[in-house]
Amino acid sequence: MSASYHQFVFDVERRAFMGDFEGMYRAELAQGFDSWHQEDLRHFDKRVCLELLADYNFCDVLDIGCGKGAFTQFLKRRNNRVVAVDISATALAVAQTRFPDIEFKLADVTAAEFQATTLAATCTKEGKFDLTVCLETLSYVPQWEQLLGQFAQASRHALIGLYLPENPIGFVKNAKDLVAAFEHHFEIIEAVDLPYRRKTILFGKVKPCPT
Repeated sequence: MSASYHQFVFDVERRAFMGDFEGMYRAELAQGFDSWHQEDLRHFDKRVCLELLADYNFCDVLDIGCGKGAFTQFLKRRNNRVVAVDISATALAVAQTRFPDIEFKLADVTAAEFQATTLAATCTKEGKFDLTVCLETLSYVPQWEQLLGQFAQASRHALIGLYLPENPIGFVKNAKDLVAAFEHHFEIIEAVDLPYRRKTILFGKVKPCPT
């Protein structure tokens, strides 16, 4: 039943975004399916993301669109703080029960008033996160380019991962646009293209402000 989430996310016939993520996660609990195979961490793109971060020790981490926390758990270290946000209260309740040492917060990143820097104060003087992670979320955000700009204001590094089908219904239409928007705010450290899986992964550090 892994495809059961489609009815909550996209209307394929009208090629329209639905975005009923709360309904999707409630249906998961009732029907026993796993949207996007979130719990299956054997997928190569997830392993790539973890490998890109393996040699870093980020003190303050922000995870956007965390769902049930399946990937978020690997961002937590003994000596760091992880704040994770999602639009679904049901998903967050599951995540908080499973990973009590992570701070899960309800937030709608599509809202105009969303500001990542207001979610939590960090221990740094500038009030920034060391890393923002956003996996498989930007396609559902109409103002996704502006959201990347907010990531740059809120953090020193960013890790972005996105599945981009041939004819996407989501708001990000192709990898070229994604890379260009990311490069506007971040210096790319690594860019990984997985053409068979149609995945694009970008890891970078924020560009210094012009003087």
